Amino acid sequence: MKLRYKIREDLVGNLPESEFVPVRAIAGSAAYDLKWIPEWTNERDFYDTSIRLHPGDQVILGTGIHVDLPKNTAALVCSRSGLATKGIQVTNAPGIIDPGYQGEIKVILRNINQIEWEYDYDNEAYCPDRTNSQFISPLDRIAQLMIINFEPVEFENDPDFDAKVTARGTGGFGSSGR
Repeated sequence: MKLRYKIREDLVGNLPESEFVPVRAIAGSAAYDLKWIPEWTNERDFYDTSIRLHPGDQVILGTGIHVDLPKNTAALVCSRSGLATKGIQVTNAPGIIDPGYQGEIKVILRNINQIEWEYDYDNEAYCPDRTNSQFISPLDRIAQLMIINFEPVEFENDPDFDAKVTARGTGGFGSSGR
């Protein structure tokens, strides 16, 4: 399947497309890496822009790309495992991009590390320890984009439907064991 895309206007002529078009890190991977592409003012400012995410902080980052999803196709914005091990996760993972949305793909990241408190003897007060802060720099891979097909359904009330017929039945969270 071909997926039409467009780059953000401020990037045209300033960055090669290979820098921001989503790619699979390994052939056969299910998802495509999304990079953080800040607004372009000039080359020096672009590369000098970094974000420090302290524990509990949340930020919305642009990827510089718009996509034209075909009918019955959606995109899922998912966390990257490498960032997740550092406590950086896509907040609404997976974020769902519906067909018809053609705005810039943006990613909501949150630092879920615990805030540690330390005593500041100079100020005689407790203050947050920033050792669990994480930095995000331009062109860092910040999320993954998975393209999926879906089948629209029509919900129909069925009074004869018995939700307890299967082996799992109505068992919810943790009901299938460890």
